[in-house]
Amino acid sequence: MKLTKKTRVKTPFLTYILIIINLIIFALEIKQGGSQNPEVLYDLGGLVPVKVQEGEWWRIVTANFLHFGHIHLLTNMIALYLLGRFVELQLGRTRYLVLYLVSGIGSMGLYTLIAIEQGKVNQVLIGASAAIMGLLGGIIALSFYAWLVEKSTLAAKRLVSLLLIVSLQFFIDFNTPQVSFLGHLLGLLIGFSLGLLFTFYRLF
Repeated sequence: MKLTKKTRVKTPFLTYILIIINLIIFALEIKQGGSQNPEVLYDLGGLVPVKVQEGEWWRIVTANFLHFGHIHLLTNMIALYLLGRFVELQLGRTRYLVLYLVSGIGSMGLYTLIAIEQGKVNQVLIGASAAIMGLLGGIIALSFYAWLVEKSTLAAKRLVSLLLIVSLQFFIDFNTPQVSFLGHLLGLLIGFSLGLLFTFYRLF
């Protein structure tokens, strides 16, 4: 994707800021009683569909910044560092922030609606995974555009690699009960859709 100088940024500050925010909130979890304590995660804003249904809508935002244990935090922050820098440098800060937040919040909101429809209103969902999957979806859209419109062979190779990564992620999801396949899928689809809008329609 060919971007203007105005769109490009030299240093991915927003990625670093998002990582710092997640680390600060994780430290707050520990201070409040532990990052694996269900009551702490609930009190700090974990997503519980029935509570959102009752009016606590902010949970679809706050849940994106909570993590269950050090491994959950570490894997998400490594992914955010690797994917976030690339997307921010390619799309610019405004599009990057929109992509990240809309993917995370949007997936939490849709997950809530689906959970309510299915009667699974007491499940708790937390983590930055959906937003990060949105970044992955955005990269897939960028690569798809570069392959289809700019005829880039490098983008075609990257697209194949990304699809393999997605397949591996979903395989892990299906074999790990604690991981939300639906949340990841929704984040990926939202990110991909926004990526198409950013590339083909020059949104923002």
